[in-house]
Formats: sequence, C-alpha cells, structure tokens
Amino acid sequence: MFLLVLFTPMPFGGVYQNGAFELVALMVVFPFLLLVGAGTEVAHAKTAAVCAFFAELSYPFYMSHYPFMKIHNWWVRTHSASCSAGFCFALGVCEYLALAAFAYAVMRFWDRPVRRALSESTQHKTTTKG
Repeated sequence: MFLLVLFTPMPFGGVYQNGAFELVALMVVFPFLLLVGAGTEVAHAKTAAVCAFFAELSYPFYMSHYPFMKIHNWWVRTHSASCSAGFCFALGVCEYLALAAFAYAVMRFWDRPVRRALSESTQHKTTTKG
C-alpha cells in the first residue's frame, strides 16, 4: 500500500490540489499504514532484528534528509538542462545511498551514544533517590 501511495501519479496540478493530496495522504493513508503495522507480530528473530535496525535508523534518516533534499533541488535547478534522464536517475540513487550512509553514521556515532548516556544518567538518578 505504501508503494501505491508513493508512486501514485499526480493527475492534477496547482498548489491547492497538491496540498489536498498531501493532506489526505498524511491524515488518512499514513496513519492507516501505522495502524496496520502496529498490529503485526514478527515471527522470526532475523526479521525482528531487521525491523529493529530500520526502526532505529528512521529518526537519523528523517533528521538528515532535508539538507540532502535541498542540495539535490539546487543541483536539478542549475544542471537539469544538461542532464540525461539516466544520469539524473543514477545521481538520485547515489544521493539516496549517501543519505543512508550518513544516517547510519549519525545513528552509530551520535544517536546511540547520546541515548545510552541519557539512559544511564536517568537510571543513576532514580536508583540513588530510591
């Protein structure tokens, strides 16, 4: 279902219609996907590990995608006339892989250590008060 929404062509133009489509997607479709995913149980340990990895990667990915998007949009505006479709697609794939690698580095070297330190700090405070 997510791929269906992701690859749905926009048959209408204009800011208002595009905003209406995004509003419906954000207010109806994506919460429905979360509801469906929240009710599932993972049977295999490997599948659970993959799900846990992507869940942990999702916030660093979300946090760092905007600068990558801005750089991509700038490049398209300045170089799109001299860019073939195949090259632009390959460049987009490379940008996505670079974003994934950057998000993994953020998760590994920033997010995990900070969460661990905060968790230890709050656990230490609760055990000394009790």
